[in-house]
Amino acid sequence: MSGNWNPSPPVITHWGDEASSAFRLVIPPHMSVKPWLIFQESRDGSRDSLSSGPGYECVGITADNLCLAPWSVVQAQCVKTETEFYRRSRSEIVTGEGHTMGALYWQLNDIWQAPSWASLEYGGKWKMLHYFARHFFAPLLPVGFENQDVFFIYGVSDLHSDCKVTLTVRVHAWSSLEPLCSRDTKHLVMKVGEAVLLYREPVPKLLERCGRCTRQSCVVSFHLSAAGRLLSPTNYHFLSSLKEAVGLQKANITAVVSRHGGTFVFDLETSAVAPFVWLDVGSIPGRFSDNGFLMTEKTRAVVFHPWKPTSKRELEQSLQVTSLTDIY
Repeated sequence: MSGNWNPSPPVITHWGDEASSAFRLVIPPHMSVKPWLIFQESRDGSRDSLSSGPGYECVGITADNLCLAPWSVVQAQCVKTETEFYRRSRSEIVTGEGHTMGALYWQLNDIWQAPSWASLEYGGKWKMLHYFARHFFAPLLPVGFENQDVFFIYGVSDLHSDCKVTLTVRVHAWSSLEPLCSRDTKHLVMKVGEAVLLYREPVPKLLERCGRCTRQSCVVSFHLSAAGRLLSPTNYHFLSSLKEAVGLQKANITAVVSRHGGTFVFDLETSAVAPFVWLDVGSIPGRFSDNGFLMTEKTRAVVFHPWKPTSKRELEQSLQVTSLTDIY
């Protein structure tokens, strides 16, 4: 096993290198950050410095919820970025390194109430990272990244049989809920246990093809399907830092709650494209079918699975819906 010093080791137990580029994507422009040293207390009571991250201090914001919110995004986005790097490295050898066959992020849960690296809060509530983990560890996943101004999409399969898929790539303007352009590939074969290149296109050509599009004004989404049925999570790729996004508006997101047997459906409607939409029902225990997502369409339905009896009225009274622009 290896830590994050080797860029493409066989098995990963913790990481940080590849994820560092994700920090610049989500920090609000009116915030600054100062890294502090993380310490470990040894048995004799002394404190040994471990690293200069991932702990950060919010500067310029006093409300605790606004301070913690962007760091939930940073945590989720950083771990997503690096996990996807390792998953797409499973079929590659670069300068003698690669064939990464396992990745384990730190850490799963907490044993007391505190802001931490865990993806589950004390008591079991899901943080944004845990919702992201359901996607970036999906058995079939498209992964996008850039290298030297070229956009690549790899397909990663942990399935037990080959499958034929169609890759759909869409370019969205931050200022519109209608995609600027969409392209479907021919049928592609995803081999068992492999990561394969599915798509490549120079970013300038991609932007020119879609028209009225720049790195700052657009975002890319992509997914895998077969016979019109979605087979993978919808993934996305930011073409610039979100603090430089042109046309990104403060979204007004409304929710209508309805009961369906033992679950509740939240029908969302947004006035604008919204990154990192977060649904929270306070102390009501349960989980959503998805959370922390990029909302590029006007409507979306999300299912809430309660862990204890609750009611439509309680959920409506407790619900808070926010997105990244609410803290910008």
